[in-house]
Amino acid sequence: MIETIQFPNTGFLKIELTDDQMVPIIQEIDEIKENFDISTKANSFLVGNIKKEYKLTKCHDYINKLMEQYVRQYNQSFDYLKTQSYLSGNLPLWVNNVWVNFQEKYEFNPVHDHSGVFSFVIWVTLPFNIRDEIENSPGAKSKSPLAGHFCFYYTDVLGNIREYDIPADESFENCMLLFPSHMKHSVHPFYSSDQYRVSVSGNIVFQI
Repeated sequence: MIETIQFPNTGFLKIELTDDQMVPIIQEIDEIKENFDISTKANSFLVGNIKKEYKLTKCHDYINKLMEQYVRQYNQSFDYLKTQSYLSGNLPLWVNNVWVNFQEKYEFNPVHDHSGVFSFVIWVTLPFNIRDEIENSPGAKSKSPLAGHFCFYYTDVLGNIREYDIPADESFENCMLLFPSHMKHSVHPFYSSDQYRVSVSGNIVFQI
């Protein structure tokens, strides 16, 4: 008899949010977009090579409440908090900083990770489809065309660095990813649209 044994590991959740769930978030984003000059910049604590990054405050409590069910689901799926219990002392979790990125053509987020226990990204507007994006990018003929992609990086059980590429285009609008904060990731530039690529991100930490 041959038995296959898979090493335990940690992944991410992909969550489809409803239009109703997105309403409070989009309302504040629209307010910021109407007047960038009076909105609170977030660039100073972010690594993004993106000009327009702003704090979200009005929908913060709403997002904090929204995340409770998904954090529970993540822990049920991966039993991740057990590995973090030495840090928490069973403290409750809450959403710390939340921000919105208005990413423009050619801008990008380099490989980085976040502080906290969990992080999330919610895609609000993705103004391209991935086929057109790749065809209009410098990597159109590359064996690894990654224009417009969101990428995770992790170490496998043999110590090799692996990449998990997500072709985040218009079909991912209203989609959220929830993942451990220290999971490294990046956002590649896009080339085929002059509109903003709008995303919301934040960190979930132990409440002290």
